[in-house]
Amino acid sequence: MLLSGRDWVFLDFEGEPSRSPTERRIKRSSVVDLAGLIRSLDYAVHHALGVVSERGSLRPDVHEVAAACGRVWQWRVTSELIGGYRDAVAGSGIVPDDSGEFSRLLEPLLVDRLLQEIRHHVVVDPQRAGVSIRSLDRLLASGRL
Repeated sequence: MLLSGRDWVFLDFEGEPSRSPTERRIKRSSVVDLAGLIRSLDYAVHHALGVVSERGSLRPDVHEVAAACGRVWQWRVTSELIGGYRDAVAGSGIVPDDSGEFSRLLEPLLVDRLLQEIRHHVVVDPQRAGVSIRSLDRLLASGRL
């Protein structure tokens, strides 16, 4: 974070190193950061499952149970995160108060974030692209967009 004279500039809060410093200075909705946090929760579950599987700490016969527990944890934490965010900004006009309108604002930002992840992983670490691709597939299949 830098002070540019009149304003504070976050150089890489979102974690997207391919964006130029000019792009990073553009003021965006805080819902963009919320989408990034939600994606981080999803990625954390998949990464943790992958690590314990690779180390042999998770028996193959319980992998699906562990994955289901991870999905429940992710759903719960994501729900709390969104609820807390919406409570904090309620009535401010920053985001719609209506939950359906809020979802229509958040979901395309999640898709954008997923596409950024996929692009990054295809170039840097193709083995990890599958997590983001499967998450995008689940989001699109949910029919909420």
